[in-house]
Amino acid sequence: EAKNEELLKGVTNMSRIGSWEMDLNTQNGDSIYWSPILREIVEVDDSYDPTLTGGVELHVGESKERIQKALDLLIHEGIEFDEEILLITAKGNERWNRCIGKSEMVNGKRTKIYGSYQDIHEQKVASLALEKSLKALNDYKFSLDQSAIIANTDSKGVIISVNDNFCKISKYNEQELIGKTHRLINSNHHPKEYFQNLWETISSGNVWRGELKNKAKDESFYWVDTTIVPFLDENNKPFQYLAIRFDITERKKVEEEREASKK
Repeated sequence: EAKNEELLKGVTNMSRIGSWEMDLNTQNGDSIYWSPILREIVEVDDSYDPTLTGGVELHVGESKERIQKALDLLIHEGIEFDEEILLITAKGNERWNRCIGKSEMVNGKRTKIYGSYQDIHEQKVASLALEKSLKALNDYKFSLDQSAIIANTDSKGVIISVNDNFCKISKYNEQELIGKTHRLINSNHHPKEYFQNLWETISSGNVWRGELKNKAKDESFYWVDTTIVPFLDENNKPFQYLAIRFDITERKKVEEEREASKK
C-alpha cells in the first residue's frame, strides 16, 4: 500500500494533476480544499485560503461562464463535468487545464463535490496552433481553388484530378482529362528542350515555374503562369505533382500586340 501510494503520488506530480474538494454540509462559507499540486498550477502559496468563488474568478472569458454553469449544475443537480478551461494564475500567467467535477450523495442528499485540475497547457497550445495552421491551409486551398487552374498528376505525369477552372479554360470535361497527360493541351509553341528542362527539374524533386501556351479543345490558345510542385516519398523521389496555373492570356495578348507594333 505504501508503494502504491508513492507511485500514485509520482504519477500525479508528473501528470500535473491537482485535486479539489468541497464539503456541502460543514463548509465554512464557500471555502474549498486545494491540493499542493493544484496550488502549484494556480501559482498560490500555502497561505492562500481558496474559495469556490475565488476559484471561479481565476477563469477567463467563456471558460469562466462554462465552469460557473458546470459547478451550479453539479451542486444542484449532480451533473458531472469534464471541461477544458483557460485560467489566469495568481501570477498572471494563462494556463489551460482539464477540469473534472463529481459529487457524492448520502441518504439522498448531496454532501460533497470534488474533482481535479490537470495542467494541459503545452498540449492545448500546440493543438490550437495546429488547428489554426490547418484552418489557414484550408482557407488558402479554398481561395486557390477558386482562382487557380489546378491539376494533380502521378509520378509519370498522368492526370489524376483537376478542378473546375482547368475544365473551363481547356474546354475539356473532367472525364476527358483524367488518365491523360498534358500533351493533350500541348500547343506545339514551345520547343522540346523547354519541356525537357521542365521534366528534369520536377523529376529531380525541384519546383518548376514558367509560362506555357496551351491549346483548348476548340483549338483556341491560352497562356498560363505555371508552377509545378513535386511531392516526395521517404526516398525523396516524386510520387505526385501539383500543377498550379493562372490565366495570363490577356497579358500575353497585350505583349504580343506591343511587339507586333514595333515591327
